[in-house]
Amino acid sequence: MTTTSTLSGGTAGRVAGDPPRAGAWRRHRWSLLLLVALLAAIAVVVLTQGPVERSADLDPDNPGPDGAQAVARVLADEGVNIEIARSADD
Repeated sequence: MTTTSTLSGGTAGRVAGDPPRAGAWRRHRWSLLLLVALLAAIAVVVLTQGPVERSADLDPDNPGPDGAQAVARVLADEGVNIEIARSADD
């Protein structure tokens, strides 16, 4: 024999012990929609940012074959203080 709940709030006709199905979606739909919108905004920001490139030859921030990032790291590991000057005033 099954018992039905006659409580108010849209639970009438539901078998006692059954979890609410549509009610949970109604209660949390704005939270879920906000979460989806936030994740979409983060994805747009991440995907639209381009990589930072240092294309100058012998630049210590340039990891490419013309750059000097590996040399700068080795020198830093050996205790050499490296100061990067990008202009004549520096």
